[in-house]
This record gives sequence, structure tokens and C-alpha cells, in this order.
Amino acid sequence: MRRSIILFFVLLLISTLVAGQADKIEYILNSNTGLTNKIEKSRTQNKIFLKTEFASPVILNSSEFKKIKDNAILRIELVYTTYKKSDKFDQKELNRNRLISLRNLAPEILKNEMTEWEMVGQTACSSPEDGNDFFHGFVITYRPASTKETVEKEIEYIRKILSGEDTKAETTEPDRAAYGISSVVEEMPEFKGGNSALSEYLLRTVRYPEEAKEKGIQGTVYISFVINESGEVSLVKAIKGIGGGCDEEAIRVIEQMPKWIPANQRGKPVSSNYTLPVRFFLDGSLPLTESVYLTPVHKGKSSTSDLSSGSLATHDRSLVAHISDSTIFNVFSRNSGWNKMLLVCDFTGSMSPYTVQLLLWFRLYNNTDKQKIEHFTFFNDGDHKPNTRKQIGKTGGIYHSKSRKLEDIIGLAEKTMMRGHGGDVPENNIEALLEAIGKCEDCEEIIMIADNFATPRDMSLLHQVDKPVRIILCGTNGGINTAYLDIVRHTKGSLHTIEDDILNLAEMNEGGEITIGNMLYKIKRGKFIPVYTRKNTKYNK
Repeated sequence: MRRSIILFFVLLLISTLVAGQADKIEYILNSNTGLTNKIEKSRTQNKIFLKTEFASPVILNSSEFKKIKDNAILRIELVYTTYKKSDKFDQKELNRNRLISLRNLAPEILKNEMTEWEMVGQTACSSPEDGNDFFHGFVITYRPASTKETVEKEIEYIRKILSGEDTKAETTEPDRAAYGISSVVEEMPEFKGGNSALSEYLLRTVRYPEEAKEKGIQGTVYISFVINESGEVSLVKAIKGIGGGCDEEAIRVIEQMPKWIPANQRGKPVSSNYTLPVRFFLDGSLPLTESVYLTPVHKGKSSTSDLSSGSLATHDRSLVAHISDSTIFNVFSRNSGWNKMLLVCDFTGSMSPYTVQLLLWFRLYNNTDKQKIEHFTFFNDGDHKPNTRKQIGKTGGIYHSKSRKLEDIIGLAEKTMMRGHGGDVPENNIEALLEAIGKCEDCEEIIMIADNFATPRDMSLLHQVDKPVRIILCGTNGGINTAYLDIVRHTKGSLHTIEDDILNLAEMNEGGEITIGNMLYKIKRGKFIPVYTRKNTKYNK
């Protein structure tokens, strides 16, 4: 009898997982499709290509996946051709079977909540014979493990930024492709005529949808797109929308853009990603030059409305110009009321695009009333400790300082980074958090800067945390790691991303739902889970 009961629950668990993966597959299939003439396998760093034949779901080189089995998978593109020999051909069913083949190869791949998925349709194919010259299958972007060499480069980059030197000519910024965002470019793409011409184009072209007007919908739609080597715009999609037809209107306007001046790398034009906000306000205002927002992609001038609207002085912004992502600056700017802060920060190599912001913030505002950090705790997940020796609550690699001297904090950061490269993806956030609280019991605000792609290995220690924790979550383009939602809800804290402050998670009960970005999350059995259903994704066609 007991064996039958156990078997029943095992079968129930398996059926639940399979059903959840089926929902995820449908979610992917019904997401927006980016269209491009043809995908070229020109940039292969930190990518693998799993190939299928034209009109076939079978993965031909499955052994390639073994190379990245222990790496964080950041982005997966399902690439196919839109050509149909017959109107009866079901492209969606073929793509579904390709996703099933991928699931069979790596069942855990659909469980990863943070991996960003995209369908990419190639339009230049005109015959079955022609299709043999096109790539079909999956392009998987992964984050390689840090090494001593990569950490040293990241430290060099941080030093250059903090010294105010020009990193463009002398230092290679850590490769954003390694973090699933894009490759670094020496010169960013530019709308012909500059930002003023871009603003004029938006003002002239954007039409406020009648549906949005009637419903009083206003706000900002963030559009991601690719500018290829010829300056043409492609792969346009909304990464954060507001509905009411505004998302579709913003996509239309971007798709109709004239050619840009492409990005430049080592004297040659290259493809690059770009993110632009299109603002819809009932008073008729639309983006001005200073509101142009660059995705965490490019080296060079990168501004957001927070950084360019006067919240930082001009000489400060000249330093911030080298920072390609503004999560830390944005969150601190929006929450200037935080006092006596205990700051716990993940200082593994993958976090350097964000930790450099923390150090720059400290440099800019140290000895002013804006610098309210009382205690620093940096952690690296184990000081080179082999994964097999990492024990919950005893992983180590945690360093503390109460110094107000910039050189001391930089030294602490470098020591934490140099002693922590390598290892697996999960990290010891809760261990570091508990140790930090013990070092500064009178701190009023507990702030954790966390890597969205790294799930804490020590969630079993969460019940020991009895103070509210505010989490600044970095790298949330592909969704939110639900472990951090659980931490915030348990501790009655708050979650902060580059765009949003989420304050009400502690008030949510079993079955409660919340939409963050374009993803719906629900509390089930006391924990947040992503809900992968067609009706809950904002950006379906």
C-alpha cells in the first residue's frame, strides 16, 4: 500500500512537471517573433549552435550541449525559415517539435526561469533547396565561468572607471555577450543626425492609439531591436509594454526607421543591440533627446532619464558615461530615503557591470548626505572552494568593512573578486546576509545587490533572517528569479529592478498573482512560480 502511495505521488509530480513544461513551450511559441533576412553564424563567442535540418525537428549535434552543461544559459533563440511550400504546412507544429527535442536533450533547460527566449524567423528563403543554406535550430548564449584572467580584466576595467580615465581606447570592458546581453562595441550605433534627429523622428511619427486615449493609458514602452552592419533595423520587440495598442505602435515606429549609422568595432561596422523608450503621455509629450535609454550593451555614453535629468551633476555624468547599465544608480536615486544601510553585495565576476556602479556611487557621494552606507559585506561563494566541499551555511568567501575610505572599499572588492572565480552557478547569499546582520545589528536598512541568474544555494537558511531585506536585482531582462521574490516576501522586504520598486510582496497570500515586466508570477504552496500561459504574456501577436 505504501509503495502504491509513493508511486502515485511520483507519477503526480512527473505529470505536473511535464504539464508545466508544455505550458512553457506554448508560451515560447506564442511570444513575438523577430524577423530577419538570414542569420549568420559570425559571432560564436559564448554561443553554441544546435542544428536541425530544414523542415526537421531532430537536433543533429546534441553533443555540443555537453560543453555548457554547467554554465548559466542566458538566451535561447529558435531560428527557422518562414518559407512554406504549401499553405497546409504547420510551421508552429514543427517549432513545437523542435522545442520538445531540446527538452528531451536537456530537461532542465525549460525549468530555468531567467533564460530569455526568442523566435527568429528568416524571410530570405524562397525554396526547399534554398533552405539548406540557412541555419535552423537553436542559438544558445551562455555565461562562461570566471577565470583568473577574466577577473583581472574586470578589475582593470573597474579601476579605469573609478579613475575617470577613458576606457574606450585602452581597456576592454567585460564582454556583455558573456552575460547574455550583447558584445561590447567601441563605437555605438547612431541615428543619423544624432539624438535630436531621433527625437524629431519620434515626435513626427508616433501616433497615440485611440484605445489608449479612451482608457487613459500612459507610460513608457521599451523597445529592443538590432541594428545590423548596414544600419538596418531588425528583430524589433517590446520588452516592457503598457498595452492599449501602445506596444504595437512603438514597434511600428521602430520598424519603419531609416537606416542608422551602425556600431563600429576595430574599424569595421558590426551588428549591435539597442533599447529605446517610446513614451506615451496624455498631455502629448514624447521622448526628448535626454530620455534615450541604452540597453546594457555598449561601451560609451549610456544615459537614462534618472541620470540625464539632473539627478547627477554634469561632471558626475561624465564618469557615468562609461557605465553601460544603470540599475544601481536608478535604484539608489529612487530611494534616497534609505538610511544607515547594511549593504550585502555579490562580487562574483559576472556582477562587475553592476558592482562598478556601486563603487562609483560610493566615490561620487562619499562624505555627503547621500552616502548612507554604514557597513559593506561582499561575497564570492567560497574562495575557490571545490563545489563538493561547499556546505550550506559554511561556504565562506565573505568579507566585511565599515571603512569610509574609497581605497579600502576598492581593496575589499578586489580581494573578494580575486579569491572567488570559478565554481558553479548557485551562491551563498543567505549565509552572507546572516553574517552581515551579525556585524551591524543597528543598521536600519538591509540592502542586497544580487545576481538574478544565480539562485542562492542556501535558501534553507532563510527562516533565520528576521529583518526586512531590500533586494536590488541585476540582470532581469529575461524575467525574475523567483527565489528572490520568496526572500522578499518572507522577510517583508522589497524588490528593486532598473525600472521598478516592488513593495507589496509581503501582503500577498497563497494563490496571489503579480505581473513583473511581461511575466506573471503566482504563489503556489507558499512559493512564487512563473505562470506560462498564452493569455498572460503581454506581447503575443
